[in-house]
Amino acid sequence: MMREQGHTIYLRAGELVEKAREFWGVHKRRIRQLGLALAIVVFGLGLYWSVLQLNGQAIELDILPCLLLIAVFQPLGFVFNAVSFRITAQMGGANVGWLSALRTIIYAQAANFLPIPAGLLTRVAVLRMNGVSIQTASSLTVLTTGLWGALAFGFAAIFLLERQFELAILAGAISMIGLVICFAGFAIMKVRMRLVGLIAFMRVLALIQQTFGILAAFYALGAPISFTQGTLLVISTFVGTAISIFPGGLGIREGTTALLAPLVGLDPATAFLSAALARFSELVLLAFAAGLIYMTASRGHQ
Repeated sequence: MMREQGHTIYLRAGELVEKAREFWGVHKRRIRQLGLALAIVVFGLGLYWSVLQLNGQAIELDILPCLLLIAVFQPLGFVFNAVSFRITAQMGGANVGWLSALRTIIYAQAANFLPIPAGLLTRVAVLRMNGVSIQTASSLTVLTTGLWGALAFGFAAIFLLERQFELAILAGAISMIGLVICFAGFAIMKVRMRLVGLIAFMRVLALIQQTFGILAAFYALGAPISFTQGTLLVISTFVGTAISIFPGGLGIREGTTALLAPLVGLDPATAFLSAALARFSELVLLAFAAGLIYMTASRGHQ
């Protein structure tokens, strides 16, 4: 009975992806305009509010943390995500090359700035091109994304245990529920647990990288925070990616960071600005990487 229900969910996931692609094809222009307008308004209001909270204090950026953010922590994120994508492909019985995986991640990051889950759809499309069925590709993409979220809450729970016990218990409970659902999904799909363990390990490495990126953004603003405080704010990165109605989670990631900040004794306005700085560094690197890929492809055609 449980296997039949799992198979039904598996098929349903593929149908939902197909419907999303059809809906996007018909309404993409209107969705882009509406999503971008809403995102700019939300982000702009949040940025304006954050600057007002500084009470006229000048914002001075420390260059070294900014360089670390752009040249070290953000590129590491691309690398970890590319490795995770290769493992996802192996779960579906495909073999995606390293460069192809890295290009996919860069395209997916850029596609996230469309007001639909375009990043997820990009990953599904590449898996499909490598011989993975639409149902398997969709289910694997959803499950690996869910695993990321579950681990993000668990990661925060571990480091918050001494500082915020009640908050740690709540985050831990969310993490456990998410992990049970994801592992059940992988089991129904008969994915090798070795691959599940590998992708979970890569996601933990990515969470550590994201935490150090958050620390670098705060240090750049002259507001140093502890690693423990940064672990809770990692959740905002997942939330901003998961909620795709706003391009790239614009305003969502920053707003979530500001809402979570007081729970670990941080100033919401500074937290919002740190998230905005992290987004800017991501866009700089993304523009550079996309331009590099374009130039490489252009030379290949000559």
